[in-house]
Amino acid sequence: MASSSSATQPNTTLYINNLNDQINKEELRRQLYALFTTHGKIIDVVALKTAKMRGQAFLVFTDLASATAALRACNGMVFYDKPMVRVLASDPSASEFTVPTRVQRIQYAKTKSFATQRREDPYFVPPTSAFGRAAAELA
Repeated sequence: MASSSSATQPNTTLYINNLNDQINKEELRRQLYALFTTHGKIIDVVALKTAKMRGQAFLVFTDLASATAALRACNGMVFYDKPMVRVLASDPSASEFTVPTRVQRIQYAKTKSFATQRREDPYFVPPTSAFGRAAAELA
């Protein structure tokens, strides 16, 4: 559970989960943008309402320093009645038994976002499906 954050390398995309899923998608995007834009320029805010992605969001910053500043500054901040907490597996107090299961987490995303890849490579074409993504990763 908490071990996934320790293996994640710092990058320009932040991942937040356990967001209030009663908030309208566009309102959630606007509020996340307003909260995090104070720490740096944001390229994209991805918040979907599908069954699999409900209550989660990705924030894509232009640079790593801004993403790191936002991650550090928003740790412990309350957003729509839920605190944002950065959980690290190396922290002895962050075990499965001591961390509440519904705590809102903020961490680096596991991979680069398509927006970041497009900025780094103007010829980047995002895959159109999960099958396309698997095929692109094998190539």
